[in-house]
Parts: sequence; structure tokens; C-alpha cells
Amino acid sequence: HVSSNRLLPSTTSLRVISTNDASGKSSSWFFCSKDSRFLVKTCTPAEMNVLLKILPRYTKHASEHRASSLLPQYYGLYTIEVGRRSKAHFIIMNYWFATMHEIGTRYD
Repeated sequence: HVSSNRLLPSTTSLRVISTNDASGKSSSWFFCSKDSRFLVKTCTPAEMNVLLKILPRYTKHASEHRASSLLPQYYGLYTIEVGRRSKAHFIIMNYWFATMHEIGTRYD
């Protein structure tokens, strides 16, 4: 297991969202882009495999319901190698809380 701190550069334009503030059940790290449009989420190999498994159905749904779907918009799934043995997986998606409207309730 790779320490997440080893993956962070000393300076970045990404804002770290702590796992507590993200209100999720996973132990993932969350990063928000400087303009708050994109979210980068670390994921486990199991989460990566689930996303790859649902990708054909997700893509079909997203293209058919582009304007009305409430599902996250996934832009990429990446794996980087850190050293010879360690890998880090992460997902880039829209930041669904980036809105001008007040959010009253959030569900995970």
C-alpha cells in the first residue's frame, strides 16, 4: 500500500478535500481543481474494476440522457506507477457540488 502523502507534490493547483469533508464511506483522497469544475478521486483496484465493468452501460446511458442524468460524469480512469511495485488509481469526474444553488442534503 502506497502512502498517499508520497503522491502529493509540494505545490499543486489542486485543493485537497479531506475524506471527512467528502462525506463518503471510502478511504479515498479527493482533490478539486482550482476552478472547481473537476474532482480527482483515488480509487482501489476493486473500484477501478467495477467502473470498467459498468462502462459500456454507463456510456450508453450518458449518451442517451446527456442533459438529464444525475450520474457523475466520468472523464477518465488512470493508473500511475510509483516506483516498481506501487500503483495509484484515480478517476477524474465532474465536481457535482460545484453549483450556484444551495445544497440542502447530500447522499452517498
